[in-house]
Amino acid sequence: MIGYVARDADGSLWFHRDIPENNDRLKVWMSEDYMELKDEEFPEFKNLCYRDEPIKVEIKLERI
Repeated sequence: MIGYVARDADGSLWFHRDIPENNDRLKVWMSEDYMELKDEEFPEFKNLCYRDEPIKVEIKLERI
């Protein structure tokens, strides 16, 4: 699954299926299909800030 990771001004980290748009009034990145990510599970985004552009990523699921 291809999508984008962005961080809101409150520090929360989000995965968006489509490229999100910045809502500077609310200080969030917005899209129609998104889910919150836990920082501790994605340390590679610890330096991502609200003012940074969303990062395009691929999420792969594997059966274990």
